[in-house]
Amino acid sequence: MLLVLIAGCTKVVDMDIPAVKSEPLVFALVANNQPFRLLFDKSYGIMDWVDSNEMHSSAAVVKLYVNNRFVEKLSYGNGFFHSFNYLPKPDDTLSVTVLPSGKGQTPLFALTTIPRSITIDTTWYEDSVFSDQDGTEYSRIYLHFRDIPDQKNYYEIYMRARCYADTSVVYEKVTGYASNSPIVVNEGMIGSLQQLWTDGSYVYEPSTVVFSDTLFQNTETELGISFIRPCSYVYGQPSTCKFDLTVYLSSVSKEYYLYRKTLYQHMISKESSIWTGYVEPIQLYSNINGGYGVFAGYSPVSVTFRIR
Repeated sequence: MLLVLIAGCTKVVDMDIPAVKSEPLVFALVANNQPFRLLFDKSYGIMDWVDSNEMHSSAAVVKLYVNNRFVEKLSYGNGFFHSFNYLPKPDDTLSVTVLPSGKGQTPLFALTTIPRSITIDTTWYEDSVFSDQDGTEYSRIYLHFRDIPDQKNYYEIYMRARCYADTSVVYEKVTGYASNSPIVVNEGMIGSLQQLWTDGSYVYEPSTVVFSDTLFQNTETELGISFIRPCSYVYGQPSTCKFDLTVYLSSVSKEYYLYRKTLYQHMISKESSIWTGYVEPIQLYSNINGGYGVFAGYSPVSVTFRIR
C-alpha cells in the first residue's frame, strides 16, 4: 500500500499599497445633430469605496462654448450634464470648462470639433463569402466614398445586426473584422485575410475600426471589410434567421481617432499572458487639460442591408 501525503503551507505577506490620488474625469463623444451630454466623474483606487451617489448636480459647474462663444451652463440629470439649447453641427468648434465643487479645485478644459459628414457613393454586401479554419462563416461589405477635401481626415467603421428569431428580435454586435485593404490594415487594429486564415482568431477583436486618409487624401476610395456572418447563432444555437445589417461610416475628430487607437492598444495589453506574450501597459489618450478622459466629435452616416 502506497500512501502519499501532500502538505501545504501558507505565508502571510504584509504589503503597503500606496494611496492613489483621485483625479477628475471628463468623457463626451459628441455626435453631429445629436443631443449633447457630458459625463463628469473621478478616478478611484482599486481598494477605494465607490459612492454611486457622489456625482450629482452640484458636483461641478460645466459651461459649453461653441466657436468661442458662450452657449450655456449645462444641466444635470440621469448621471450626465446635458445641453438643452444646442445641437452639434459640422465644423463647429466646441469647448467645455468644468469647475469641480470644493475648495482649491482646478478647472478642467477640453476642445474638439464636429467633422463634416461623409457621403457614401455605393455599398454592397456579399453573404457567406468564405469559412475560416474552424468553419466559421464570413461575410463582406464594400464601401465606396470620397475623402473630405483639403484637410486631414479620420474615419470609423462599425456594424450592428438585428436578428429576427421566431417571434423575438435579437440585437448583435458584429465581430471578427479582417481586410486586405492597406488603408485599414496599416492601422494595426485588424489583420489581413491571410492572417485570419493562418493564425485564426486574434488576441483582442475591436468592435470598431478607425483609419486616416493618409493613403487616399483628396481622392475616392473603396474599402472591403470581412466579418463573422451575423446571426449564425442565436441564444447559443445555430440559426438561419433573417437579419438587418447596419453599416456605420463616421468622419471623426483627431481626438476620437487617437482615443480609439489607444483604447485598442490598452485592451491588447490587458489580454497579454505567458502564452501570447506580455505587452507594456498603454496609457489611454486624454485631451482633458487638468484631468483625464476624452472630449471628441464625430459625424455618422449609415446604410442598412436586409438579408432574407
